Amino acid sequence: DIDIIESFIIDPFIKIIYDIGTISNLKNIKKIINKFGDKIIYKLPLFNWKSEDIVPYLQLLRDKEVMFTRFSQIYLCKNITFKKKYTDYTIYIWNKKTLQYLKENNFTEFTASPELSYNTNKIIFEKEAMQVIIGGKLPLVYTRNCFNHLFGCVDCKSNQCNKKNIKNIDKNLNFEILCNDDYRYILNKDPMLNDYSKIDLNNNTKFRYMTFGQTKKEIDESIKCFKMNNYYKELIKNKFWENSYECNLFDGKE
Repeated sequence: DIDIIESFIIDPFIKIIYDIGTISNLKNIKKIINKFGDKIIYKLPLFNWKSEDIVPYLQLLRDKEVMFTRFSQIYLCKNITFKKKYTDYTIYIWNKKTLQYLKENNFTEFTASPELSYNTNKIIFEKEAMQVIIGGKLPLVYTRNCFNHLFGCVDCKSNQCNKKNIKNIDKNLNFEILCNDDYRYILNKDPMLNDYSKIDLNNNTKFRYMTFGQTKKEIDESIKCFKMNNYYKELIKNKFWENSYECNLFDGKE
């Protein structure tokens, strides 16, 4: 949200990734660029379900820092020069061959896959600039299906930001649904939180924090903890993080 960007844009500890999210938001990207310019990273929409020609809108991001979410976007942007090119975790880099292809296409910073352990990612990336997802909620499923029949939404726009809870009765698992204009995210109700204080990190590693489903107040409280050396112990005192789980961070018995 714009107000969240404005709240944290002056903090030198933070580099904000703005998730454009949908094609309709991409069409309106000019006003975001006019407001924030080079101060943020622009993350491209994951889907183009309407099969629209989005190249004219991508041109608006020329000379900006841009995060790619799909391999097909590399071809679409082949004639556009960017200040810096990042990959999101949805561009799966599971081997050095993929990494080499991306480097040949001028990508200089990469998001490590949360499906691989840190040690495996470290082998793939070696001395490359790597972002690791330290905490937050990762979308498990993206769907165009509307859940109005479950939640009785009268007006989609006004109800988009409200958390909607859903339960898998068979597996006794709880999920949340977040909506935008084009599709829905299904998220684990409990957030993921990794304790990177256990790891000897190199200087090319950056922490990435996913803010799906958090209020501005919760984000502010979380960032204060992330600035501490013992961030993990401080965060789990916070109600939002108290039931968090650790993803596939370590190899073997670690």
